Amino acid sequence: MRRHTFQTIEDKYRFIQSASAGVSVDQLCRLLEISRSGYYAWLHRGISPRKQQDQRLSRQLITLHQQQPASGLDTLFHMIRRKMVCSRKRIYRLMRQLHIQSARKFAYKRTTNSRHSHPVAPNLLNRNFQVSKPNTVWVGDITYIPTGQGWLYLAIVKDLCTKKVVGYAFSNRIDTALTLAALRMAVKREHPAPGLMFHSDRGVQYAAAAYREKLEKLGFVQSMSRKGEPHDNAVAENFFSCLKCELVYLTSYATRRQAQNSIFRYIEGFYNPVRPHSSIDWLSPMEYARQLNRQNVA
Repeated sequence: MRRHTFQTIEDKYRFIQSASAGVSVDQLCRLLEISRSGYYAWLHRGISPRKQQDQRLSRQLITLHQQQPASGLDTLFHMIRRKMVCSRKRIYRLMRQLHIQSARKFAYKRTTNSRHSHPVAPNLLNRNFQVSKPNTVWVGDITYIPTGQGWLYLAIVKDLCTKKVVGYAFSNRIDTALTLAALRMAVKREHPAPGLMFHSDRGVQYAAAAYREKLEKLGFVQSMSRKGEPHDNAVAENFFSCLKCELVYLTSYATRRQAQNSIFRYIEGFYNPVRPHSSIDWLSPMEYARQLNRQNVA
């Protein structure tokens, strides 16, 4: 038996524990030049509270990583610290030990069809993304999801205050009916008051007469990004970046229905109720909305 095989005395204790079935503890202790009393004291002491906590944190990390493989250090840290006391440095160490890292693979890119003759609304939002009251400013956008049956188009409406996706709709056609369906869902769920600002890009789906008339009927004020300035609608695009990097690019959809069900679960089961956002104190959209509601009641 070579002494340099064991780097610490605990390595020797663990070896005795695993090998004592065939050899006496006294003999193993003599061979390893450690005290018998020291070994039994270690055996009865068990795992330290810190190591037990590390084990619980590791199980949480493994479970969350399996559920959301694209989540990185900060997202995992803020999800875990809601349930268990831990530091960012500790989570980073455990992630390295467990070989856990974000599975993001692609950057998000988008296109907008703004070549049309419809009227264009002014950029009233002007990148003022800090909004203190829910359902006063919404942003909308469209993206496409590849499937074995062709493209599935997704339109969303997002609240600029809570970062919650308040409305969404799916279609195999990218038209005004798609954006109107997402808007109707948002209005039905949130019941916003007249005067709400709705911001989007200059796409024909938002500039068409049917969409402008619907906004006017609701008493909403329309705002549009400047030409060639995608950052004017960065909050809406950020959702699509998360969706694609955390779900779509890691999945292959055979049918549109399969993609639609998957995205529904992502929005309703993860993005709105669970996923923390740095811009709202690392709370999820629903948690932040509840916090604002409690403050207003008080």
